[in-house]
Amino acid sequence: MTEFLSQFARIMTRNHDLDIRVDDFLTRDEVCKIIKINKDTLRTRIRSGQFPEPVSVAGQERWATSQINKFIYKTNPHLSASRDLRDEARAAIEEHSA
Repeated sequence: MTEFLSQFARIMTRNHDLDIRVDDFLTRDEVCKIIKINKDTLRTRIRSGQFPEPVSVAGQERWATSQINKFIYKTNPHLSASRDLRDEARAAIEEHSA
């Protein structure tokens, strides 16, 4: 089991979008419920590259919550603008503090 967890950690941390220390891993049903689409639409979006592919966790498809959050920000211009503004404010504060 320890070897499995070590391999899992190495695989998961190669993708900088995932952090196994803080991410929850969601099923297809949970993802569909969160983003309010059906399974067929999710499958279509994955195939077209509009939605991230799942990772395999113990042989089962899962999506990290960070992947879902990134998708939501990416597809919602209001959230993206808010995040960009927040990032600019942080940079300005850090520059002023230095």
